[in-house]
Amino acid sequence: MSLLDKIKEEPLPAGYEREGIILPPTFFAVTEKKVMVLGKEVVKKEIEKAKDLPEGFIFSEQYTPRIYIESGKVMAIEILKKIG
Repeated sequence: MSLLDKIKEEPLPAGYEREGIILPPTFFAVTEKKVMVLGKEVVKKEIEKAKDLPEGFIFSEQYTPRIYIESGKVMAIEILKKIG
């Protein structure tokens, strides 16, 4: 199982949704795709490698990092957003 799959399977804290995952040096963004299933619109969330990231520092009080550490090394950082 890849690290990305392991992170996707980890339950999120109550009241949060995932906005992105950093597997240094790559950023994966959560995207929404709308599809029609039997005439009904269904929104499916997917995680895709982000392109054209802005340069410089990014800060927002809306987001909370969740860090995955293995053998004393930071392996991944999730970017979580409080909902509700």
